[in-house]
Order: sequence, then C-alpha cells, then structure tokens
Amino acid sequence: MQRFVAAIAALLYAAGSAAQPVTEAHILAPSDQTDSLQFGDHVDIHDGIAIVSGLGLWTVPVPGAAYLFDTSTGTQLAKLNTPAIDGPDQLLFGAAIGPGRAMVATRNWAFTGTYTPRIWLFDTTDPASPVFISHIQPSDAGNGDDFGDSIAIDGSLAIVGAPFNNGATTTSGAAYLFDTTTGTELGKIVASDGESVDQFGWSVDVEGNLAVVGARWEDESAPNGGAAYLFDISDPANPVLRAKLFAPVADQNDYFGYSVAIAGNIVAVGAMFDDDLGLDSGAVYIYDITDPANPSLAKKLLASDGNPTDDFGWSVALEGTTLLVGSR
Repeated sequence: MQRFVAAIAALLYAAGSAAQPVTEAHILAPSDQTDSLQFGDHVDIHDGIAIVSGLGLWTVPVPGAAYLFDTSTGTQLAKLNTPAIDGPDQLLFGAAIGPGRAMVATRNWAFTGTYTPRIWLFDTTDPASPVFISHIQPSDAGNGDDFGDSIAIDGSLAIVGAPFNNGATTTSGAAYLFDTTTGTELGKIVASDGESVDQFGWSVDVEGNLAVVGARWEDESAPNGGAAYLFDISDPANPVLRAKLFAPVADQNDYFGYSVAIAGNIVAVGAMFDDDLGLDSGAVYIYDITDPANPSLAKKLLASDGNPTDDFGWSVALEGTTLLVGSR
C-alpha cells in the first residue's frame, strides 16, 4: 500500500538555528487507498486540519482524490467528493485549505473539447462533513492553461495559478484571485514582462495584502533560471508589482520559483535544480521583504546532507519563522 508520511523527505529550519530533530507523529493514509493514486501529491494544513490529495493516473485511469485529516490524531475526517463532469474520470491537481474553506483543482484525463479544469470549493467549517459550494473556472478560460496547478488560501482570499494561460503573451502564465466565501473571481495577475512558456503561476502563495508568484522558466538570470514576483493585492482587481526576485548568481535550468512561500516579512523561493552541492541538489533562497519594494536576500539555504539530484526546494512552506523544505 502506498502511504504518505507527513513532511516526508523534508528538513525543518528555525530562523538562526541548525536543523532540529523532527518526531513523526502519524502516518496518513486514506481509508479507500488504491494503487497509483499518488497520495501526497499536494498537502496543506490549517488550524489542525490537513488536506492531502492524490493526483490519480490517466493511463489506467485512476481518479484523483482529496482527503481531510485531523493532525492531532491522524484520523481521516472526510473525503472531498469530486465526481467526474464533462467526460471521463478526473485527475486532481492543486489542493489547499484555509479558514472554513478547502479548494481542489481537477481536470478530465482525456480531452473532450470542453474546458474541464475547475476548482471545487468546499465549506469545511465542520471538517468531518464538508459541503460543496461551487465550481470555479476563470473568466477567460482556455484549454491547456493548467488552471489550478497551484492554490493558496489566506483568510477569505485564494490565489490560483494557471502557468500556461495566455497572460502577458502566449502561454506565459497567470494567477487569479478569488473570494473563498462566494467563489467570485476578484482579479487576475500577469507578469508585465512575461514571455512565452515562463510558467508564471507554477507556484503561488498569499498572506495579507501580498502575493508571491513563481515563474520557473523565466529567463532574466539565466535560460530557465526562474523568477518570483511579489505583488500588492490590497485591491485584488488591480494588483501592483512590488518586486521581482531572481537568484543573483544563477545557472541554466535552476528553476528558481518552482516553489514559493510567504509569511510575515519573509519570502522563501525554491530552486530545486541549483547545483551548489552537485547536479540538481537544490537550494532555497530567503528574502527579507520588510520593504516589499526593496526585498533583500537574507540567506541561501542548502541541505546539510545534500547530494546530487536531491531536488531540495521541490516544495516550501512557511509559518512564522519556521520553514519546511521538501527534498523529493
């Protein structure tokens, strides 16, 4: 049986200290586990409730699925019901949870000629009995834009990436802002300097009035070196670019921006193919954004036991001054 260990293959950093031992609390597995579900493809946590999704597999097919767990006990609370719409069984991409809301992104595994990517919005006020609220699709949806590959929620605001949307130009990427209370689209974010296949929106995060969006194939620092953009979203209908982040010394295909996270005055950006400790060993950059218009690079983090092909920085999460880094 596939099983997912919360925070597997991750290192925990506290600001200003070395890695600390982490005790495994629970092994999470769904009650209806199936082969090839790829359980653990996306994870998120809020107020003691975790959402864990499985992508599924289109070749069999195995439908994707998402589940809610109580992190204090490891108990499965609910499965988020996402029956197929407009065609065959669905793959499940991004997933996120916030105050009283969960969002999961699906699309049908076979092209039907209909735009099938959608966000499923659930009321999780009672996480043991989630209630479906609505389907969400972007106002300018286009087949192949990968809407929902990344999702983040803060309060009543959600940001959703669509890395192949025709935002600034063909397949440059975009991110959308939604009200999680109603599912209403509030605004769209694009990179003013976006170029084809930058994949702006590959990663997203939001806190308060700031959103960070990763573009893993942006070319300013090096071909496919990557970048991350910091926006003021005080007015979601009119996002304002505050800063563009990229590695001061970058190599081709570093994928800076493959993962992003924001908390307080800190932004973390993963560059999973950085080569400082060997080919594709990976790195994470930490920025001080006390002045969002003038962020400063505070530190470049490498795994203490890093090796080639570790992909350190595949995923990142921030809360307070604690950073969790996945190394797949």
